[in-house]
This record gives sequence, C-alpha cells and structure tokens, in this order.
Amino acid sequence: MNILRAKLTKHAQLDAIPLRYGLITAQIITLEEVQRDDISTRRQKPVEISAGNAHYLADAYDEQDNFLFRGRFVLKAINSAEADYIVITVLPISQSHSDRAVSEIVKAQRESGVWSSEFIRDTVHPLYISDQIVDSTVLFNKLVELASRSEIEDSLAALERLETIIQEHEDRARELELINNKYKEKIFSLERNKPDYANEDLELTDAFTLSAVDKIFRTKRNGDRVECVRLIFSESVPDRIMDVGFDQNGEIFSKALGLVGLKVKTVTWRPHSFAPMKWFRDVYPA
Repeated sequence: MNILRAKLTKHAQLDAIPLRYGLITAQIITLEEVQRDDISTRRQKPVEISAGNAHYLADAYDEQDNFLFRGRFVLKAINSAEADYIVITVLPISQSHSDRAVSEIVKAQRESGVWSSEFIRDTVHPLYISDQIVDSTVLFNKLVELASRSEIEDSLAALERLETIIQEHEDRARELELINNKYKEKIFSLERNKPDYANEDLELTDAFTLSAVDKIFRTKRNGDRVECVRLIFSESVPDRIMDVGFDQNGEIFSKALGLVGLKVKTVTWRPHSFAPMKWFRDVYPA
C-alpha cells in the first residue's frame, strides 16, 4: 500500500485536522508514502481492532495534488467508488501532545455549535502545537483568557459534562477489564487441565467474528502434508489453523462449527513459537 484515496469522517475533517494540523480540508484526500504502524495498531482497544481499524503514517494531498501534511491516520477499509478507506481520526505522529479529554472537548464544542472548525484551526491549533494545552484543565484555563463570561460558563458546563462522561467511560473500562481478566483465567484453567498440557505459555486473542470453519491441508518444510482445522473471520484478520492431530476426536472442530456467526477468542500454546494470529489450540465464545 503506497497511494490510496481516503474519505474523512466529520470528526477527522472538522475536529482532528484543524486541531492537530491547522488545516480545513475537503472530505476526500489522497494518502501517499503510506506505512502501516503495526505496534500502534496492536495497542488499540479490542473494539477498535475488531472493527478493523489500523494506524498508518502517510503524506496527505488534496484533490489538486497539493501537499497538506504528514500525519498518523486511523484507517478502515470500505467498499466505495469514491474512496478505498475511511479515516476514523487523524493523530499527531508522536501521539504526545494532549490527553483524550482535549479531543473530546474540541469535538463537543464543535458539535454544539460553540466553536467552528475555523476557530479550532485559528485559535486552538496554535495552542495545541506549542504544547500549551497538555490536558483538559490547561485547555479550559486558556479558554478563560479568550472567552467572554457567558462563553466561560458554557465552556465550564461542557467541561463538567465531558469529564462526567469520560469518568463513566473509564469506570466501565475498568469493569470490563476485570471481567475480561476473569474470563481469561477461566479459559487458561481449562487449557491447563487438558491431558497433553505441559506447562506451556498461553495467550488469548481479542474477539473476532467467526464466519466459517473448514479443513484444509498445509505442507510442512519436509514436504509432508498435514490436515488442519481452519477458522475464517469476518474482520480483516488472518485465518487461523490447528493441526487435526491436536483434535483427534473432532471435538474442537464441532465446537467451532457451532460458533459460526459469533464473536470468538482463540487460545494458543507456546505463543512465542506459534503466532496467536495464525495458530490456535482451542476456540471459545467471547
């Protein structure tokens, strides 16, 4: 992937680019010198990975082939005649300028009509790139210097509402993390109790939608052909395989067939030798 056409979401077009790069662009842009950032992609939330979002570094150009900026783009493939990908958001390359609350405030202020994209570009962006708004409190203090009393009151109310929303999201995230950890330990306990388990390391993948299950043959380095169970997913992730020798009674294959259409997680033994996104030893409902 080196050149592609991309369509900006309203958030990317009207909030993220004016805030981080001081520009207001058309909704369709061209990305060149595109480089996938696998590390940042893997660091996304599970729901973002499941949605097929991925991080890329790229040069952005307008439809007249004028260079705009080089940035970090969160992309998702789409089936559209006007673009190859949709841009979920646009981030700084270093991802170090500000906390999430700053972006939430900017988006909320624009959607409520308090700020225009031009205000974000002309007033907030210079503060952003000079690292004068490193968190939501500093951003509000800067607004105090710029706004009238009525605008201050509106900004304070918006800030309070946003901080409440963010706190609720963070509380829910902690709850989900606890639930996921308990579920993970339950699966690991089941794996450790299997007769052929010999104290190997275990790894559990994120959840993806299982679209099909079948059996195929793979060829080993010595030329031998080995029958495998294959899992195919709806999301843009690799198929996963398991040699049938690890499922001699067909129990895992039958279980997988019953999970088609559902979100599932797969477990891998010895993940340092067998990549969890390629190999699996069992599959569980998410």
